[in-house]
Amino acid sequence: MSEREQLEAGITALQAQRAVLGDAVVEMALAPLRAQLSRLDVAHRTETQQLRLVSVLFADIVGSTAMGQQLDPEDTHAIMDGALQKFGAVIEAHQGRVLRFMGDGLLAAFGADGAREDDPERAVRAGLALLEEGKLHAAQVEQQHGIAGFDVRVGINTGSALVGGGVEAENTAMGMTVNIAARMEQTAPPGRLRISHDTYRHIRGVFDVAEQAPLSVKGRDEPLVTYLVQRVKPRAFRVPTRGIDGVETPMVGRYGELGALSQGFEAVLAERTLRAFTVVGDAGLGKSRLLAEFQNALETHPRSFWLLLGRWFVFWAVGVRLFTAGIRQIIQPRFTAETIFGTSDPGALKIVPELGFANVSAGAVAIASIVWPGFVLPIAIYGALFYGLATLGHLRSVPSVPSGTAGPTAGEHLRNSHHARTELVALISDGW
Repeated sequence: MSEREQLEAGITALQAQRAVLGDAVVEMALAPLRAQLSRLDVAHRTETQQLRLVSVLFADIVGSTAMGQQLDPEDTHAIMDGALQKFGAVIEAHQGRVLRFMGDGLLAAFGADGAREDDPERAVRAGLALLEEGKLHAAQVEQQHGIAGFDVRVGINTGSALVGGGVEAENTAMGMTVNIAARMEQTAPPGRLRISHDTYRHIRGVFDVAEQAPLSVKGRDEPLVTYLVQRVKPRAFRVPTRGIDGVETPMVGRYGELGALSQGFEAVLAERTLRAFTVVGDAGLGKSRLLAEFQNALETHPRSFWLLLGRWFVFWAVGVRLFTAGIRQIIQPRFTAETIFGTSDPGALKIVPELGFANVSAGAVAIASIVWPGFVLPIAIYGALFYGLATLGHLRSVPSVPSGTAGPTAGEHLRNSHHARTELVALISDGW
């Protein structure tokens, strides 16, 4: 049995004796065991050097030098230390780890102790929270010392970094990922959060961002695309992506279609009118990728707008049509009689509301199948039986029209096989 296993077994045994020994005695006995276990954890992390996917966050207090020139060293230390303590608590609250405090800033990592799928999102949320905490601390500084200008800027980058095993033991983080994160922070305006594209592609759709001009970084041949994070979206909408997670490939051969969508969107903003586009193509030709690229382009659009996304399911969509058609058939039976059947026969005005009640019932159940999928099969069978039997019944029971009556009747239309097929389809799709 290893030393760790012995310590864990001893702690478990003591925990089981609380009822007999009491909490005070057990806690006193557990203290040295927990301390030894903690030392083992630190030693293990110190000896282990791993390449991890992390989101690195730098935060810096703006104006600390000028503040130090106006205040006593004790007051300056109290302001800076108080701010860093609050910032460290924010990082821990978002399940990150502060690797280093640097006088007027800090370095933190998300994923250093074990990668999570949402580490980049946690890092960005922590960055926004740091900015808010900075505003609160600035108000306190101005109130207590009469000095304005306290502010914070934050930078984040996501990528592989070598964690642990260095001079700072478990708090060591090295690599280009760390250097780029530092550059993100250094170039962020006061009170703002700048992220790299490597971070943005993990949090796309969760935050409102504004794309910035390409940024040159030492050690990189090409300028980097960066973004200023503005806020958390009111409600995130993520669409599952295809391909290999974390690997981006450029879209090929669809720039004309993407341009048409973008131009249509700009026209909607300029003219305040409705435009509809339908993307049609065989499976595998890139319809989903085209729409994904269009949505990505909208993420960084400077104008504010509502983006409503939905997934269309044919069965409940037909239910919506049935329901709206039924309402109109009940309220305005003459519309269906004259427009669909092409008659003003009073007999048709009696038939149409009956169909309307059936359509409203069937449509309501079909819509409910969104929540209760088990409704799909029963309502499909019901619809087939109802429309089949109703059609046969009307074909047999509607009387002939006396000679001299102007215009065809609903019965005559239903007796005609060609018109029957057309009108039944039109009936279920009759809407507002």
